[in-house]
Amino acid sequence: MPLPFAALGNMLASDTDHHIDTRWLQSYAVGIRDYNPAYLTSSSSTTNMQPTHDFHRQGVQGSGVIAHPVFVWAVEWPMLWLQSAQLMAVQGKPFQLQSSERGGAVHYGEDIILHRPIQCNDALTFTTTVVEISQRKQGTMTTYKFVHRDRNNQPVATTWNRTYWRGVGIEGQETTTAAVPARLVNEMPPPLPKLKLRHDATPLFSFPIEIHPHEGIVYSECARIWNPIHSDTATAQASGLPAAILHGTASMAKCVTQIIDRFVVGRDPKKVCRVVVEKFGGVVLMPSVPIMHVWEIMPWKNGTTAVHYSLINEEGKNAIQGGFVVFRGGLASSL
Repeated sequence: MPLPFAALGNMLASDTDHHIDTRWLQSYAVGIRDYNPAYLTSSSSTTNMQPTHDFHRQGVQGSGVIAHPVFVWAVEWPMLWLQSAQLMAVQGKPFQLQSSERGGAVHYGEDIILHRPIQCNDALTFTTTVVEISQRKQGTMTTYKFVHRDRNNQPVATTWNRTYWRGVGIEGQETTTAAVPARLVNEMPPPLPKLKLRHDATPLFSFPIEIHPHEGIVYSECARIWNPIHSDTATAQASGLPAAILHGTASMAKCVTQIIDRFVVGRDPKKVCRVVVEKFGGVVLMPSVPIMHVWEIMPWKNGTTAVHYSLINEEGKNAIQGGFVVFRGGLASSL
């Protein structure tokens, strides 16, 4: 079933507050094997003890921990998994992919701007807007813009998720004219740093990232991001994959961790203000040891530093292409 071009501009608001508790933030960090105290060490002040917001509501937890910069995708995922058909509906007409088409939707890119760190005891609401529906060679690209706000209606994060629908066309767009734009230009992400990379450049740094067996199961449960292609071999192979593969955002989060640990002063994740993957590509199998390459480190605007990286899987393919981490301040003095 083709995607309805008339869905461009559709907006859906979250129907409930998304409560962020200490347990979720700690689990996410441990799920990617990042043991930064900012994600794990809570305060024991009794005035800030809060209950969890899952089935263990009788258990209280301390406060003070913040989210890993990629965590926000865990808040967004259930909406796209469960309500994408509602988001793409036009004039009350339900949108439903055929079962043969559903496996063709892949996470293509992610762009996260953090206005402040997400922290425990936040209650987030968000709006999701369809800001791009563009025909590509073998399918269609959609971009969804999320705007997250706290209980005081202050912005916390703005994100853009790109999904590539393999083998799925567009319905209702005149392909012979440019009169109707394929994207809402003013709602797209702001520009990234301009790269000076030469085609024959060598990386500044290279780091192996060890992926353990069954990490997809651990990340699924700790992040609360579940798609069976990451945990169940039969489902993955039925979707045309060689085996269960690690989530793209898990690979992204592990790369962001490397940059925070190696380049950010004090290993302080609160300094991170933007993380980007322009394209998720080759799959990351479990176990495997992909290689992260850091290509450029450059001062950017408003006193920030931008780090450009990629991740190469064991087959030599780009698992992450066009990776960026932008953080406030300069580089750690140990470099």
